[in-house]
Amino acid sequence: MFRRNEPAKSFDGATPAQRAHVKIDGGPLINEIFVAATTGGSAAAAADIEYIEVKIGSDTKFKLSGAQIVLLEDYHNRTVTSGTFPVTFADITMTEPQDQLASSLTTRAGEDIELAVKSAAAVTASVAFLGDLEVADYGIDDDGNIAPVAKLQPRVRFLQLKGGPAGEVIIDNVHQLKDGGEWIKRIHFGNGSTDYITNVKVIRDNETLFDRSVANMRMDAKRHGKDPQANYVHFDTCLNGNAEEMLNTEHKKHLRFVLTLSTAMTDIPAIIETVERNPNVA
Repeated sequence: MFRRNEPAKSFDGATPAQRAHVKIDGGPLINEIFVAATTGGSAAAAADIEYIEVKIGSDTKFKLSGAQIVLLEDYHNRTVTSGTFPVTFADITMTEPQDQLASSLTTRAGEDIELAVKSAAAVTASVAFLGDLEVADYGIDDDGNIAPVAKLQPRVRFLQLKGGPAGEVIIDNVHQLKDGGEWIKRIHFGNGSTDYITNVKVIRDNETLFDRSVANMRMDAKRHGKDPQANYVHFDTCLNGNAEEMLNTEHKKHLRFVLTLSTAMTDIPAIIETVERNPNVA
């Protein structure tokens, strides 16, 4: 096993308000991609980046705005150089190496992997480097070729959830799978301007798995070295650094998040981090 950084090819279409994109060679496990962006010769601000997206074929594995990327890095207390936006798949906050790499992006030679940057301003973007590529855990892919494989595949996405009046709001659409092939690492709920969400409860098939006040969740996060961000509630299943504690979305009847609101919210923005079973691994 070895790890390395390597540069990537240049973007195509890197002009104002266009969707600049670059193809990435498949093969290794990709742990991180660092996108460097400038505007007017200076480091681009988070607000300049409408979104950064990583797709394998038509399947979007990562799509967040510059501000959302910075928010996640700040929550984890990770240092980021101004104008650099990390697309993070592997989770260095885990305590065991196998857990750190559990959500690395598995790629195969010949796959159509695209990194795209959409900007609202005149931004020039480049891939600073593909960080910490991993060549390890070789297996046989679905074409019978030897290739690095991982049991899980990551997905990081933004979802606008429907809110409701003050009181309990039931949310049952944060998961995409129900057959045991998806696990929730974290959900970062937008919390209005003055902490409208006061409590988070998780119920699966009538069993309460989690029920805590937001104040206690923030205290616990700080005790584990996190920096809870203003106007967000961080539901983090991996605070102890153990991937086995991720929330399994498998259920027979329902999987519900019950949010207690002190004030009505029309919409609740959410950044959702999940891993899914790799269909190419038994």
